[in-house]
Amino acid sequence: MDYSFEKIVPDWSLLNREYRYIIDEIIEEWEGLLQKDLNEEEYHKFLSKHSQIFFTDYYEKEYVISKLRLGADYIPDFIVTINKRSYGIYYEFIEIESPHSPPYVKKGQPSERLSQAVQQVMNWQEWIKDNRYQIRKLLQSSGVRLFRNPNFRFKIIIGNSENSKQWLEERNQYSKKLGIEIRSFDSLTYFAQQKYFKWKYDDKYHQFPENIQQQLANPFVYAYSDSDWRSILRESKYQRSSYVFSNPGVLLFYQQSNDAYDRFFEETEGN
Repeated sequence: MDYSFEKIVPDWSLLNREYRYIIDEIIEEWEGLLQKDLNEEEYHKFLSKHSQIFFTDYYEKEYVISKLRLGADYIPDFIVTINKRSYGIYYEFIEIESPHSPPYVKKGQPSERLSQAVQQVMNWQEWIKDNRYQIRKLLQSSGVRLFRNPNFRFKIIIGNSENSKQWLEERNQYSKKLGIEIRSFDSLTYFAQQKYFKWKYDDKYHQFPENIQQQLANPFVYAYSDSDWRSILRESKYQRSSYVFSNPGVLLFYQQSNDAYDRFFEETEGN
């Protein structure tokens, strides 16, 4: 396959200044969705479409995979790759519920929805523990650690600030006890609002041409699908769990930009 990319895109850092309104409009659309009592899949579709804005940070969290199958039974909503440099690639598994489902009910007890989400995560953990060879092929890593210094991490996103605040301390203690991060949907909104955009991945990908660095920093891309990720694995050359550095062209080949990419390109043309 041809993994060459000649197109030079505008400076992504313009999104921190005069073109910030493009990001603000995406966040505004997201906040509108949160006001509606939709099924989980509608929130998932939006987050998958804008995965780089809501889940990555240019420093450690780099790529997002949507609904990657674990064997025949389990499908996490999202998996975020975390680049720990010399420590290898870590992974964060994310289960999303509903912003309208309180994580706690009266008397400070975990809600049924939260309990089900916790059980889902525990099922993933058990599958990973029992299928170490498969998970290391599927998510290339230097090891499989779930508890002490874990390189597989887990997060549940449920509720909002309003329906979580009364039992926030209990939620956080429960999260610490389980080793599973529990956050509200508003945490995603806050993360996007604080997002800083870089022109290119110059610090980590300096050995690659500038156009490759720019495309890797594209904030307007969908999360990789299950089939995309498996294709990336087949075509990448495994080098100590660092294929993301040695094979950026493969990642870019399967990278799908959303409509905000075309808008940004058109509105900044000539800048």
